[in-house]
Amino acid sequence: MKNILTALILFFCTEADAQWFTQQSGTTSPLYDIEFINDKTGWCCGEEGYIIKTTNGGINWIRQGQGVTSRPLYGIHPVDSNTVFAAGLFRDIVKTTNGGADWILIQSGGLGDGTYTCTFFINENTGWFGNFDGLEYGVRKTTDGGQTIFTSPFLGHPRIFTSKIA
Repeated sequence: MKNILTALILFFCTEADAQWFTQQSGTTSPLYDIEFINDKTGWCCGEEGYIIKTTNGGINWIRQGQGVTSRPLYGIHPVDSNTVFAAGLFRDIVKTTNGGADWILIQSGGLGDGTYTCTFFINENTGWFGNFDGLEYGVRKTTDGGQTIFTSPFLGHPRIFTSKIA
């Protein structure tokens, strides 16, 4: 593991302050998003459909989803320890329901179909995709786990902003 994870991982210590640590990802591929469900388990996605998972806070990473898509994945969101969605170029959406052991391509477009830049799910069925598509920016929603996508255009560039309320 010679290459440094392009995203820094925030570890919350049991003491008063948070600390930043650089972690090794094991890849030279660009990585675009990282999401954790707790302080130990998280996923990262990137170029050429690259998906990696950690179960020990980023110390070690395991590659997942090889061959599901070869296109960049820009956003990833775990619903729980089993269900994770990732989305990217040409509106590709990939999903796992067994913690990443198996990934399936549930939606895929072609040249000119746009790009999902981020994703967020509140449960295994309901989620949103930030759509960056030339003249059509917007948020797209699913209520059936990505099988059907509804368009909801808006002005601006979709991004994920999250906050934690104490």
